[in-house]
Amino acid sequence: MNKFENTTKDHRKYIYQLSKSKLTSHPNKHKIGKEEWSVIQWKNVLPPGIVNLWAFETKEEAESFMKKNNFVIYEKQIKEKNSRLEVGNTYEIIYVNMSGWTSKREITIRSVDQKYVKAYDHIYCEVKTFRKDRIKSSRRK
Repeated sequence: MNKFENTTKDHRKYIYQLSKSKLTSHPNKHKIGKEEWSVIQWKNVLPPGIVNLWAFETKEEAESFMKKNNFVIYEKQIKEKNSRLEVGNTYEIIYVNMSGWTSKREITIRSVDQKYVKAYDHIYCEVKTFRKDRIKSSRRK
């Protein structure tokens, strides 16, 4: 598969990012302007595209908006999804390698740490190490 093919990163249609920016419109260029918080909505395809952007004066306002609308920050989605991988279980995963190529794999988990999953890959018939942040979806078999 081409790395820019319309492949979803996970089951959600959109991903969200909370970001902080400093406005430089202050008359005294040596002083920092006011801070602004943004919630960015990305279309969940490769490459991702911005769909919406909402601006807020405080982080609390932005987080409240996200909570009210059930928006989950993408990094939390990845952590949440990969924390469910359990040793001994078999999963079907969508994995993106370091070159950006996407593949579907069937793996049986041998060990899991904070950054990596060591698993038997049923396609290659050998134990391989997968980076957790590159596992874009997982489904227990």
